[in-house]
Amino acid sequence: MSLQQTLMDAQKSLSPDNSPEQMLHAIKNEVRKNREIVKERMTVEYNERLKKLQKTERMLSDPPITQNELMMLENTMTGLRRTVSSMEEKLSKESSKDDKLAIYKSQASLVTKKKEQMMESLKR
Repeated sequence: MSLQQTLMDAQKSLSPDNSPEQMLHAIKNEVRKNREIVKERMTVEYNERLKKLQKTERMLSDPPITQNELMMLENTMTGLRRTVSSMEEKLSKESSKDDKLAIYKSQASLVTKKKEQMMESLKR
């Protein structure tokens, strides 16, 4: 609650119209509201911390990676890099065979560009 709200509540409780029963009822309502707010916050914080704890426990329960496992993974990566490199070389060699058609493809693109330019000039 804000400071002004607290001040207003205090002023209301001090008014001569309030009986002790009304003041007690107002205090009980305020306590009930505060309990609900605290319960909500505590539940949320509890769940967040529980999740964090479970995540940490899972991480700690996993066996650590040994040096041998690390070496095996590095060797696997090296092998995969070599495979990719050889595949790229093979692909470049195969694409060089298609270079015979490259001349015709470039001529076709030039003709298409000229056609587009002519269409634009006719529209003007």
